[in-house]
Amino acid sequence: MFAIVFCPGCGHARLIDLNNDGSRCPRCGRMTEHRKAKVHLRSDDQNELRAALWSFHEKYLPEEETAPEKPCDPLFRLREELESIKDHETKMLYAAEELSSIKGNFTLEDLEELLPGEGAAILRDMVEAGIVFEPRPGLYHRV
Repeated sequence: MFAIVFCPGCGHARLIDLNNDGSRCPRCGRMTEHRKAKVHLRSDDQNELRAALWSFHEKYLPEEETAPEKPCDPLFRLREELESIKDHETKMLYAAEELSSIKGNFTLEDLEELLPGEGAAILRDMVEAGIVFEPRPGLYHRV
């Protein structure tokens, strides 16, 4: 069973699979629990809903608004959010939680990509504080 819902974060209309527990909005990255989502149209036919969604976009949204303003990459969103966090402990906790959510296990290179010049120090502090553990050499995960 499929459905059209609007993201509670940014209002973006999208297609979801109701058989899954949840999904992230491709526009803003907000997680939506499918059982709590307000369903606007439901069908077993994914193609029928996809056509309805495109029809809605063409009819109600100007062309420039149909494309996301920012890249859909959740790592891009995370990089922006981490840049705004000044408190070191909060930054460590948030980075560990989000990277584990997005990637499962993450590496030092992932942290360096998000926080150039800070990744090694933050990872060292995460390990020392017991925020992350190393399930395999070089891979880290939120405790």
